Amino acid sequence: MRLRHLRGAPKHGNIRRPARPDDPEPHGDKPMSSRTLTLAAVALLSAGAAQAQGAGDALYTRSLAATCANCHGTDGRSLAVDSGLLPLAGMDKKYMLEQLAAFRDGKRTATVMHQIVKGYTPAQIEAIAGYFAAQPK
Repeated sequence: MRLRHLRGAPKHGNIRRPARPDDPEPHGDKPMSSRTLTLAAVALLSAGAAQAQGAGDALYTRSLAATCANCHGTDGRSLAVDSGLLPLAGMDKKYMLEQLAAFRDGKRTATVMHQIVKGYTPAQIEAIAGYFAAQPK
């Protein structure tokens, strides 16, 4: 039988009354089950792994896009527009994918772009285009 302290009675004393059915469940009386602890640990680890994976993906994508910096500027903000090297920052993703496919297939001429784009997988090209589309102009 659960016992509760009487109101006004000193808490250090042994004066207690029997618990009533409408009494709220006291906190800390029952230990957490091992299943609850296991589920909580798995949830925390999963959230941490997902966050680490997301950070890793962002870093990987940025490193792919960094290969474009030599010609198109840091984060795709080219300053040499008059030389034909367009800024990539803020460019429409669909348009960029079309242009990269044209370089890869030889439909658009360039000095080195047709060689560079052949070194990327379709997923990498998609990631690069998404990265530059998300950059402010």
